[in-house]
Amino acid sequence: MATEGLALTAEVAARGKLSAVRAHFYHDPYAHHFVPHSARERSLGAMINSGQYARVAAIGSVVEQFMAAVGGGCGQIVSLGAGFDTRFWSLHASALAPACYVEIDQECVVQRKASIVASSPELLRALPEGRACCGGKGIASAHYKCLAADLTDITALERALAIAGWVPTVPTLVIAECLLVYMKAEEAAALLRWFSERCQCAAFAAYEQVEPDDPFGQMMVRNLDERGCPLLGIHACPTVTAQKQRAIDLGWSHAEAMDIAHFFHHVFTKAERRRIRRLEMLDEVEEFELFLHHYCVMLAKKDEASEHLFDSLTLSRPIDRPPIDAEKQAVYSSAPVCQTHSPLTMPGSGLCDAHQTQSAREQSMPLLPVTNICETEDDLDHTPDWCKDKADQGVSCGEYEGYSPTSDHSHP
Repeated sequence: MATEGLALTAEVAARGKLSAVRAHFYHDPYAHHFVPHSARERSLGAMINSGQYARVAAIGSVVEQFMAAVGGGCGQIVSLGAGFDTRFWSLHASALAPACYVEIDQECVVQRKASIVASSPELLRALPEGRACCGGKGIASAHYKCLAADLTDITALERALAIAGWVPTVPTLVIAECLLVYMKAEEAAALLRWFSERCQCAAFAAYEQVEPDDPFGQMMVRNLDERGCPLLGIHACPTVTAQKQRAIDLGWSHAEAMDIAHFFHHVFTKAERRRIRRLEMLDEVEEFELFLHHYCVMLAKKDEASEHLFDSLTLSRPIDRPPIDAEKQAVYSSAPVCQTHSPLTMPGSGLCDAHQTQSAREQSMPLLPVTNICETEDDLDHTPDWCKDKADQGVSCGEYEGYSPTSDHSHP
């Protein structure tokens, strides 16, 4: 795994996520802490923002379903190659943080993250020990650990998890966003197999690149290789079907997968797709579709000792819109916020749907320009012919900072 090239992209991903947040795709009051002031103002555009939101929503939905299944304050989350992710702080603010939240990444990323957290009073409020838990080796708080380890070395991973207090018999969600594809096939397989063998009750959510063999995919692979981030494992697991089958072959009892184009058009509801279209002008509609078809999300489950705890955990749960924090109400709309539940900062909870009518959600959409996507095409339930044609023609991937396939941290 080309660690040096991958490590440099954590800041790129942080800028991409902050851009999507500031364009109101979703709410994350912590994203700005991990982006330099000089890079906070410029929007990265509708392509990047829409792609970042799709990624955050896909993984965020799995996280929320997992926490609902195990109960607030229970369970464990292990985030591999987490970069400057802020999910722990979002869950903590919503009183949904698990008993043990562990992030593992390269040493330089972990050290930088610990330094940022130590200098931010807002981030430190989630850590009862304050600055004392932040050091040169990472962060070691009561319920949150951020440690360095070589994820291609199972022994090193096991040692880091033991230090973090991870317990294999406690229900666990493992998150790996654009990680496995950068490993050699045997290294990725070893990681998936190790968790399936060690855990009795676990879920594994992965976000990966796929389809390397069509002209668009070939250019994606070539661009990444030139940037020092070769996709070492993509040809061993090149399709959505292969992603699912790999998990089954490595000991997971159930697996599902879908490309992000399917997720965008079938998991996001009509109301949410309409809201997204109204946020920013999207001129590169055809290229955006191609991007979405070359990424996928996979969910694997193993549930041997918990009486079907994860039966309802799925990638297909409809996502209506990101819940609105009360303090952000003036930014998004004048519609009332449900006070029955804690406002979640993660997208796709749907907890307040019972307290909002469809008309209220429609009225709460920001009054921003409508994109050039046809307003009558609310339900693009199939791959447009022009999308397939563009793939055959080898359309350029483009150079979209934070969105184009440049590294593990910078993908949509």
